[in-house]
Amino acid sequence: NRRYLSDIGFENGIVLPKGSSSWFVGNRVVVDNTLHLHFSAGLIERALAALGISRADTFSMAGPFRDPLMAGLGAWLAKSLAEAKDMPPLFWDTLAHSLAIRLAELARRTRTTPPGSGGLAPWQLRRVTDRMNDMLSGAVRLEELASLCGLSVFHFARSFKVSTGTPPHSYLINLRMDRAKRLLIDTDMPMIHVALSLGYDSSQSFARAFRQSVGCTPSEWRRQRLD
Repeated sequence: NRRYLSDIGFENGIVLPKGSSSWFVGNRVVVDNTLHLHFSAGLIERALAALGISRADTFSMAGPFRDPLMAGLGAWLAKSLAEAKDMPPLFWDTLAHSLAIRLAELARRTRTTPPGSGGLAPWQLRRVTDRMNDMLSGAVRLEELASLCGLSVFHFARSFKVSTGTPPHSYLINLRMDRAKRLLIDTDMPMIHVALSLGYDSSQSFARAFRQSVGCTPSEWRRQRLD
């Protein structure tokens, strides 16, 4: 049994293996501000493999660590869970894999250039974006998009962002908002029908996503363009 004592701040964390009897105490711990993340062994194994890291090259992270990027991803996850529970599956897939990749990066002794750090080939990007456009009204999973390119989900997510400048889920949201604007200005389709055609389960969830992306509600946007 091991006990770790440390000041816990916003950017501090601890990683423990499944079934560990270790526990952690800090003299400034606020339980409500603590985020517990549970990763499957398979997810971490794939993240390590994507970075070209073998188990022999990693070390135990049972002690406290500090990483602003991991903290930022965790804060984004907590905020998303609290405010946007209707986010598409692609959003959660991307965030989970981003967290796993970062954890794998922290767990290696030496920094090396990850394989597959370039962007997607033109044919890969075209195939993926065509699929996204075809599936604006449905759920798109990261595994499906990666399979279209013949890549692992980790290599795909990294390469897609290099090619487009945004993660896959953000790109999909932008596509949906572009389609939404065309429907709002070119048709008199009721808001609920616009929402359903873009994969949202209610006009309220569509309005939240639209406001977050555009800065106003769909009704306000339509009215401003038609006046």
